[in-house]
Amino acid sequence: MSELKELQARVVEFRERRDWAQFHHPKELASALSIEVAEIMELFRFKTAEEVQRLIQEPSLKNELGAELADTLFLLLLLAFESEIDLRSAFDKKLLLLEERYPVEKVRGRSDKWTEYSS
Repeated sequence: MSELKELQARVVEFRERRDWAQFHHPKELASALSIEVAEIMELFRFKTAEEVQRLIQEPSLKNELGAELADTLFLLLLLAFESEIDLRSAFDKKLLLLEERYPVEKVRGRSDKWTEYSS
């Protein structure tokens, strides 16, 4: 079993023991995921890139960020499970698409969207 599948199984088992599946419809999970991502963004709000680099070295912020990232992973794994999405396969497909859209020789050091230089 892949590590991703193992994590997903642990999350589902945690949820099932608490009878929370009734609250975990894809729409609700997507909403919760959005909220958790916003909580990550809140940690860095009004900070410069340099301030963020310093902050993420602080143990207290690192712990808080880790907890928020874990919340998002928890919800992402449940959303994938409920939607019957194989995250590993979806990730592999997406990475291949990104490789095509963003060839190194065209984008290295640039932040343009792929539509800016595709023909």
